[in-house]
Amino acid sequence: MSTATMTSKGQITIPAIVRAGLGVVTGDRVEFVQLEPGHFELVTATHSVQALKGLVKETCFTRHHRTNE
Repeated sequence: MSTATMTSKGQITIPAIVRAGLGVVTGDRVEFVQLEPGHFELVTATHSVQALKGLVKETCFTRHHRTNE
């Protein structure tokens, strides 16, 4: 089990073994998801642009502007 200490500013350093397990690097974002009161899960919140492709449905408005460019 890895532990971290909170600073007076409310910051913690995520231990290297946890960062490696999550695959996060400097500048990446993480989310704290509450599973139940007092229990949270730390998950990565960054995705590559390729992973986001197709996430948003095309609308008539965007289709019209794409074809008229």
